Amino acid sequence: MEFEHRKFAAESAEFHRAIDEILELDIPKKDLIHQYPIYSGFVNLGHHLALYEIFKKTMMLSGHIAEIGTWKGAGLLFFAKLIKLFEPHSNTQVHGFDWFEGMDPDPEMDALTHQGKYKAEYELLLELIRIQKLENIAFVHKLDVANEITKFFGEFPSLRFKLIYLDCGIYAVVKKSIQAFWPRLVKGGILIFDHFNNSAVPQECRAIQEELGDVEMHQLEFCRRPTGYVVKA
Repeated sequence: MEFEHRKFAAESAEFHRAIDEILELDIPKKDLIHQYPIYSGFVNLGHHLALYEIFKKTMMLSGHIAEIGTWKGAGLLFFAKLIKLFEPHSNTQVHGFDWFEGMDPDPEMDALTHQGKYKAEYELLLELIRIQKLENIAFVHKLDVANEITKFFGEFPSLRFKLIYLDCGIYAVVKKSIQAFWPRLVKGGILIFDHFNNSAVPQECRAIQEELGDVEMHQLEFCRRPTGYVVKA
């Protein structure tokens, strides 16, 4: 039983009803960009405000930002623009990791049926980064994290992170990501989980428990996701 869906069922239905009606209106494309708060749902706004609030907690730390599960690049480019706004003279970069083939759940380990969901266009994301002149801040690594991240860090052993956003929901990827990234998270750095304590994605909690044990998990009470984050002591 997915308890979260029951809690927010009416809210979600109303959001999608409003989106469907908005899409029927004759709205100029430029308005969707320049006037985006008119059209964005409060859940989406809360999500990005949460990432901003967590980002602020790490600004005094030295290290990069990582996002595991980049998909179309919204999180990656959001962090890149925060860096451009608030850390223009620091060495901070944001590194996105995805294989761009969509979800590939293990039927024995993953309580998901979203085979192929969240597939995205790698070349399009690179083009969006180029158009917005963020190539010196945002870096995309096309690889299978569960099987290739150890090799990646063998090639780039000096990379250290102050903020890691884990947004993938696949047991093997979550487990391997914690193993590979946690030792590279600086003291005081933050590891964010998108699906912690989510009954639809129990494999994330299982991987966290196995790798980190009984850690102190924080939340931002005004947003649905991310659902939890850990500060490295």
